[in-house]
This record gives sequence, C-alpha cells and structure tokens, in this order.
Amino acid sequence: MWNFYPRKHPRLDLGRRLAIPGLPLMVLITSLAACGFMDLRPIDYSLSPAEADAVLPEDHTAVSVTFTTAMVEQEVERTLTVTSPEGTVEGDLHWEGKSLFFVPLAPWEAGVRYNLALKGLAHSLDGRELRLSVNHPFYGLRKGERPVLLSVDPAPGSSVSVQGNEPELPGPHGPVLWFRFSRSMDRQSVQDALTIEGVDQLVWTWGEEDRLLEAIPKKPLNPWTVYRWTLKKSAISAEGIPLGREESGTFRTDLDPERPRVERTFCLGRSGSDWVELSQDLNDLDLGQALGVRFTKPMNRESLLQALRLEPSLTGYAVQLDEWTVVYVPDRPPEPETPYMLVVAQDTRDAAGLSLEGEYRELFTPSIPYLKLLSVEADGASPYPGPFSSATPVPYPVQISPPDGLLSINLNFSLPFTAEAQNSLLAQIQLSPYFPGSLAPTALRSAAWPSDSTLRLVWEGLEGGSGGIPHYYRITLAGGRSGITTNKQEGAGYWLKESITLYLEAQP
Repeated sequence: MWNFYPRKHPRLDLGRRLAIPGLPLMVLITSLAACGFMDLRPIDYSLSPAEADAVLPEDHTAVSVTFTTAMVEQEVERTLTVTSPEGTVEGDLHWEGKSLFFVPLAPWEAGVRYNLALKGLAHSLDGRELRLSVNHPFYGLRKGERPVLLSVDPAPGSSVSVQGNEPELPGPHGPVLWFRFSRSMDRQSVQDALTIEGVDQLVWTWGEEDRLLEAIPKKPLNPWTVYRWTLKKSAISAEGIPLGREESGTFRTDLDPERPRVERTFCLGRSGSDWVELSQDLNDLDLGQALGVRFTKPMNRESLLQALRLEPSLTGYAVQLDEWTVVYVPDRPPEPETPYMLVVAQDTRDAAGLSLEGEYRELFTPSIPYLKLLSVEADGASPYPGPFSSATPVPYPVQISPPDGLLSINLNFSLPFTAEAQNSLLAQIQLSPYFPGSLAPTALRSAAWPSDSTLRLVWEGLEGGSGGIPHYYRITLAGGRSGITTNKQEGAGYWLKESITLYLEAQP
C-alpha cells in the first residue's frame, strides 16, 4: 500500500501579474494516473459578478472565479484573461483560499463591455481535470452605449479662413469648429477635454440636445498655420460614459491666399469733422492736409494704425477711415520744397492676418511753397526786386522826406495774409540804424495793407547822408517757422524759408 502525500503548492503573492511562467504537472497527478486511481467527480466553480452583463459598482472592483476545491493555481491563472473592445486588460492576480481575483491596473471605464474569459485545461490538487471554456461579459461602472464623435467641421486637413463671421459675438474671432456626437454630452467634461494648439480662449455654443458643439476662438487665428485639436477620452456623455477613444485632427488657415496691397494713395482735407479726398497725387499735399492710403482688402485695425511713417521723420497720428483706408495726419506741416518718402510697413496685416508682400515706398514732394518777399518799393524810388537773403549785399537807395525824416515803403509778398496774421506781422519786422553809429533810433509811424499780400510801412526819424558820408539803415524780416507767417492758426500758415536783411542807403 503506497502512501501519497500531496506536494505543497507555492501560493501566489498579492499583486502577481497575469502572465506567469508555466510549471509541469504535479508528480501527484502523474502517480495517480499511473496507478489507475482517477477521481472523476466534477469540479464546480462560480464567477463574480455572477450575472452576465452585470455592472461593477466601483472603478477597481475585482472580478473573480471561485472553485469548490483547491486548484493548481498557476494552471488556472494561465486560463484567465480579461478583455475590452480595445484589447487585453492588464491587472493583478491573487488567491484567497479557492478564489482567484483579478484587479485591473487602470480603473474600469464606464459603459465599456468587458469579458472575463477562462480558456484551457486546469487541475485540482487532488488530480481532477477541468477543461474551461468560459466567456462572461460585464460592464464597468455603467451600462449603456458609448458616445462617438460622428463628425468634425472643418474636416481633418481642410483649409479655413483665420476669421469667422459671427456678428452676435463682439470683437474679432476665429472660425467656427463643429463637433457632432452620437449621444447627448456632458458640456463641461467636453469643454475641459477639448484643446486647440495655440488657442487660449474659446466661446462655446451647444445645440441639438447637447449633441452638437460649436467652438469659436475669441481671437483670429494666425494665417498659413496648421492647427491641431485634441478631444481627450475624459469627455463623457450625459449618462457619464466616456468616449471610446481620444480623437484628434488638424486644419490649415490658408483658405485666403491673396495678400493685401496698397491700391492707391491720396490727399485729404477736413470738412467739418469728416475727411474729404482732395487729390489722388501726394505731390499735391498742402498745409493742413493729410495722407491717405487705401488697400485692396479689409485690414486689421491694430496693424493699420501702426502701418505708416514718413522719411525724413515727420511725426503724426493715424486714423482708420474704414476697413480699407488709413489716414496719416502730420503733427506739423512738411518742410516746403522737400522730398518725402511714404513708407507702409511690410508687416501690415489684413483682417485675415496676411501681411504685405513687401514694404511699400512712394516718393513725393508736397506742394507747400515758402513765403517769399517779391519786391520792396519805397516812395520816390524804383522797386527793388531782390533777390532777398539773410544779408542782401547791394544797398537799396531810398528817399527820406523832411522835416520828420519819413520813409514810406511797400513790402510785396508772394502769398496773402489773414487779418490776424497781418496784425501780428509788425512785431516780426524791424528798421534800425546801421551806419554810422551816431544815427538816432527810428520809429514806426503807420502801417497799412493795400492788399492782403502788400504791407505799407511809414517810419520816421531817418536821416539822409551828407558831406560825403552815406547813412545806412537795415530792415530785418524774421524767417523760419517761428517768424513771419501768413496764418496764425497752428500749421495753417506759410513762412519765410529764412530771415531777410535788406540794407537801405538813406538819401536826402
């Protein structure tokens, strides 16, 4: 009579992985078969969850198989797999008595139909054989249909404009992106799960019982750029069931390939509070006028207001006249008879974000003339036609009338003066003794304007030369922007290029 002692089988530690190397059949089973002693009693087992398509209550609830007798643990472990529609589920195996438990590494996902499978041959420790062929489906957390992202617009890889057309939204904004789902969705989870690279803020609009999402970037997108969007699996349906997979796609902002261009330039003047076009030639630019630039496309306002400059530098400010047009208003009049270059920066962008092909440059000379002294005409003398400069070299002979030493003289200018400018002009004209130093000071007796461009002055106290000694006096007219001007209103008057000094030879 042989005594058989069952071999002590090593137990699995808690946390052992599903994939375990196989072991040979136990010596006990081989010996029993050889001696002809076979136990044919069936081996019963039960599963947890017990019912097919049951729902697990928690995200790491274990599934298990429990036998009515002790089993060869490694053989049973080799038969067990847990799968989902995406493939094999990884988890930890451990035994508690006659029960084998499977705990998933990652949480069960709501709405996913899993399958507990037992496939293969296993033996009990007392030598009985059990051929397993089990498929036992169950659900994680919730039972129901998984939501699916049915369609996306723009379609992956397609082209869009950088700016949308949603008048109900204030300010500029990007194109509308549509996401259509098979189920009503939980709004916040979808909005948290959706990202668009390079886009910070989105405006959300839901429709069709929360099956359609419109996502609108608050700012226009960059042109000629590829954008990638990602919708993570954390987006869930209204029933709490997540998407089956992460979704992603791309779109391009190159729907509008035409770059903006400068269509034309022109001069403008004020008419009340409005700007009115006066000329299509910048060479006609005059005092108090502004430069206009019109583009071939609607332009980005911020870019437009930074687009223009003049060389040599002439500071000013820009005003957007409409979507296509910007006006540059100089802070002061351009220098007369001076060429200027209008420059439109290359990075000036249209409403779609496209910039100019290159820097725009246009040379022009404003039609602003200098004020000129055309002639000086003293009573009793021939007119003196100039030229006049800061030191006119040839003295102008004039007659002095006794007994008060009067000199009456007309100054003829090239441009008319306003009444206010006429009144202030006298402070800019001086008559003073020059030679000899013993000459007494003179005084202005009267001033009149025979016309708005001719000034008549009468001085007293002049002395004519005698005894072979000539007497000279000097008339000075202040020039430059701060000197004589035809209009006292700032930026509206013409001025002498430079101060003028005219020497007079006083004759009795």
